[in-house]
Amino acid sequence: IAQDIVKRFPGMYASRQCNSLIVNILQKQIYPTFEEVSLPGKPILAGLNFKNTDRVFVRIFRWTEDLDDAFDKLNEDKKKADFLNKLAALNSFQVELNSPEDFRDHFTEFKCPALSIGRFAMQVSDNQGFTVENMSHFGLSRFRVSSLASVVEQGENTVNVFVADRNSGAPVAGARVEFWQTNYEYLSTGRQVHRSKISEATTDLDGKVTYTGPQNIGVEILVINGHDSLPGNTLYSSKLEPQPNWTMAQLFTDRAIYRPGQMVYFKGILMENNVDGRPKILPGRAVKVTFFDANYQKINELSLKSNEYGSFNGALAAPNGGLTGQMHIECSTESQNGGIGQVYFSVEEY
Repeated sequence: IAQDIVKRFPGMYASRQCNSLIVNILQKQIYPTFEEVSLPGKPILAGLNFKNTDRVFVRIFRWTEDLDDAFDKLNEDKKKADFLNKLAALNSFQVELNSPEDFRDHFTEFKCPALSIGRFAMQVSDNQGFTVENMSHFGLSRFRVSSLASVVEQGENTVNVFVADRNSGAPVAGARVEFWQTNYEYLSTGRQVHRSKISEATTDLDGKVTYTGPQNIGVEILVINGHDSLPGNTLYSSKLEPQPNWTMAQLFTDRAIYRPGQMVYFKGILMENNVDGRPKILPGRAVKVTFFDANYQKINELSLKSNEYGSFNGALAAPNGGLTGQMHIECSTESQNGGIGQVYFSVEEY
């Protein structure tokens, strides 16, 4: 239709609008997604959002903080492509896509080769030369390969960090945990970043260390175990007031996106904070689950009761017709009317 309007009414406003629409419809898109951390020595599952593309070429580079600094200063895709073309790739391969040629956005997953411990970047292009002349999106995803995992437990007046094996979940004893603070200085020449180490500790037999540094600041965590390291977790150290008898619900849905009219299946776990800040499950409690649309208008609700494990589940239908977009379900109890737990999802025509 748009092409017919352009042909029949050249130079008119409607024709110019249709030209823009045609460009948008035919535009290629490629964007890779990755887990932030993958296991070493095992094939890695990558995701790819794409449109109007039947084949992509993939390169994987070993990555460093120095490359971060140099790459992030570049503000043009061509300069970024030229920068990456000077690097030596560890792996390169191509992925054939089953594109239905319907001009819509699609998602697929593909397997990447196993990698050793370290930090890496994956570049995706629709051309083998990895140039940007005919690319609609510059696809680069940075990720880490590590056998470590860390969890932060924020108590009433303490912060504990637990280090575990990412594959088995077993605690890692003897790992070094460093606590860092980052400060920013804004000068006429740009922003200066200053990082300083606050303290460090070694995990015990339970894989635990306790943060004992300054309070009321943001702290970055770096876990080191032999030649393996894992940065990324951030905690906020503060003196917390206990909140006894505070009821909360953790909600989950079976999907992240639904079509209008589809059933949204959910499950929840009802908990209560003890005076020491540790949660406990609440069996046999009445809960109300309410469905809200994109305008925060109530669509439907269910009255349920938690089982002996504190969990409950059900299903509510997404609205069929009307406004689409981000919607949510919310949990409430008789003692706390709303706000004890929400989960958001999208309702779209796709």
